Amino acid sequence: MADNNKVLLPLGYRTSPELLRNYGYRHGLQRTKASMIVGETSEEEIVDEATVVFFALIQAKAEHVDWVASTDAEGNDVTYIQVSGGGKPEWEWRIAESVEKRICEELEITEEPAAVDIMEKEGGSLVDRPVYISAGETLSGGMRTLLVGAGNRLRRLRCALHARLSITASHNYEPIQTTNAKNLILDILNDPTNHQQHAKRYAASVIMTMTYGKSTPTSYSDYEVIQVNKCLRRFGMTMLPGAWLIDSYPILRHVPGYLNQLKQWHEEELQLFSEQIDVVKKDMAKGQAPDSFAKFLIEHKKEYELSDNEVAYLAGSVFGAGSDTHYGDAAAAFPEAQKKVQEELDLVIAPGKVPTFSDENMLPQTQAFVLETYRWRPVTVGDSKLTSPQRNYCIPAGASVIGNHWSIGLDPAVYPNPHKFDPQRWLTEDGRIRHDLKPL
Repeated sequence: MADNNKVLLPLGYRTSPELLRNYGYRHGLQRTKASMIVGETSEEEIVDEATVVFFALIQAKAEHVDWVASTDAEGNDVTYIQVSGGGKPEWEWRIAESVEKRICEELEITEEPAAVDIMEKEGGSLVDRPVYISAGETLSGGMRTLLVGAGNRLRRLRCALHARLSITASHNYEPIQTTNAKNLILDILNDPTNHQQHAKRYAASVIMTMTYGKSTPTSYSDYEVIQVNKCLRRFGMTMLPGAWLIDSYPILRHVPGYLNQLKQWHEEELQLFSEQIDVVKKDMAKGQAPDSFAKFLIEHKKEYELSDNEVAYLAGSVFGAGSDTHYGDAAAAFPEAQKKVQEELDLVIAPGKVPTFSDENMLPQTQAFVLETYRWRPVTVGDSKLTSPQRNYCIPAGASVIGNHWSIGLDPAVYPNPHKFDPQRWLTEDGRIRHDLKPL
C-alpha cells in the first residue's frame, strides 16, 4: 500500500467539517463501494458518507486513524482509511473510487385498500423482517421474535407463540383478565388520581400471570417489572432511526468495541429473562407451578426445537410486549361517547354485577368504543420485508414494507371525517357491529 500523501490524524485532532467534506468530494467518497479488510476477511458494502464512517472509527478509540490516497494493482485510484493502535493488528478500509448506487427500496402503506391487498391477501410474502444489526442481532441476540427474519427460527418461534396466543387459545386467559379488571376498578375507586399507574399495574399483572403464572399481586414497582421496562426503553432507543450507524453501515460490525454497550445490555436482558424461567422450573420441580406460557414452553421445548435462550427470550418478549400496553385517554377525552357506553352497561348488566366476556355480544356500543380507540390511537406502526416480488404493485423482493396503522386509520375514503372520535362509525343503522369494516 502506498504511503504517499498520507495524513496522520491522532485521536483528539479536530478537523473542520469543511475540510473533511472537501476531502470527500475531491476523492469521490460520497457514494462508493467499500471493502472491509480484516486479516483475510473481506466484506463489501455501499458507503454513502465516508466522513460518517471516519468519525465512527475515531469513536472506536483506535490510536491512529489515517486517510491514504493510493492506487490498486490495476492502476485504479483508491482511498484507504487505515486504523491502528491499542495493541491490535493493523486493519483498514479500502474505499474504491468507482461510484455505485445503493438499491434500498422502501414502501409505506397509508391507505386501507393497499393494506388489504398487500399485507392481508399477500401476507405470506411479508414474513421477513429488515436486518437490524443493533437491536436485532446484537441487543436481542437474534432471538426477539419481532425482529427475527424469515427462516427456521422464525417458524419455530411462531409455532410456539400460536399454540398459546391464538384467538382460540386466548379465551383461556379470560379469567386472569377478569380478576385483574376487578382489581383495577377497586384501585381507581380508592385512588382516582393515580388512574394511569393503576392501568399500568393492570397490564403488568395480567401479562406476568399469563407468562410466568405469578399468582401474587403485581405492582408496577416490582423488581421484574422495573427491569423489563428498562429493557424496553433500551430497545426503543436502539430502534430509533440513526441511533446506531451500524444499521446503515454494516461494515462497522468489525470495528473493535463499537457494539460493546449493546452486547452488555443483551447479557443483562438475557439474565433477567432466564431468571424468570428458573423460577418456573423450580416451581415445576415442586409440583406447584400454575399453568403459564413459560411452563408450556419448558414442557414443549423439544417439540418446538427451542434452545434454553430461545425459551427465555420468547417468554421474556411476551412479558415485555404486554407489560406497558394500555389505554386510558379516550374515555376522559370524549365524555359524550363514554356516556353512551355507560348507558348501555347500565341497561344490559344487572345491578351489582360487572361485565364479563360472555356479555360482549350484547354490548355493541362498548365494542365500537374500543374499535374506535384503536383506530384513533394505534399502538404501533408495522414493519416487514418482502420475500417475493408483488405482481400488481411491482414491489421488488427485499423491499421494506411499512403498514402505517395511524395513516390507514385516517384514510378518509374508509373513515369519513377521520380526525373525529366517532364510535358510531362502527355500527349499522340498527346498532350492530359492522362486518364490512374492520381494524387492520
